[in-house]
Amino acid sequence: MSDMDILGLLATARAATHGAWSFEAAGDSECGEGGCCYDFWYNRIWVNDYILLESHHMTDEDAQYIATFDPIMVSDLLEEIIRLRHIVGESV
Repeated sequence: MSDMDILGLLATARAATHGAWSFEAAGDSECGEGGCCYDFWYNRIWVNDYILLESHHMTDEDAQYIATFDPIMVSDLLEEIIRLRHIVGESV
């Protein structure tokens, strides 16, 4: 990976929505006691308090991966690569 790629990825990660990313597996629920309701949802990626992505094409593993590698995590990893390159004398 070139230095330009690292800096471009870092800029992209910093520009993305920051916050608590989480994964919710597909499921369904029923309301009870006199109410007639039914709710079904696909795998969801949540950011803070809203759904960023919901898809029946997204596997549990894909959803977990996306939620784990959120913008803050990716920024931290890329900043560590940059820090280590400075230590070994490589340019960024």
